[in-house]
Amino acid sequence: MRDWAAPGGRFEVYAARYPGRADRAAEPCGTDVCDLAAGVAALADRPVALFGHSMGVWAAFETALLLERGGVPPSHLFVSGPPAAVRNPRRRRASAPPPRSAPAGLETASPDELAVILVRLGGTDPALLDDPGLLGRYFPYIRADLLMASR
Repeated sequence: MRDWAAPGGRFEVYAARYPGRADRAAEPCGTDVCDLAAGVAALADRPVALFGHSMGVWAAFETALLLERGGVPPSHLFVSGPPAAVRNPRRRRASAPPPRSAPAGLETASPDELAVILVRLGGTDPALLDDPGLLGRYFPYIRADLLMASR
């Protein structure tokens, strides 16, 4: 993620990076959004505003709930582009089982089997999956994201 400059120095901007990616690539990938939220909430030692994009909407929402329970709710919660599964996080949290279960075999799928799962789910150009380097590089967190979205 690119660094975001703080306009006029009025506030500091920090990016929460998921384990298993970028500068946290050596860590195991996260598969539980509540664990991710707990990690972010633990770092909030002052008032915060949260921003979540795509699946990060769910992580930001869970972080806001933890901060609120701790007596220091965020000043703002901004969301952008939530996937359908997390458009209503309050309803999502209360539902059991989750609205969408993990694709069969996801937990033990090889990279080639994951490619088949991704094509079956739709939205992935099969030509992208012909590059073994690409799939090999992103395989761990694609699987982690799919598992997280299903929990």
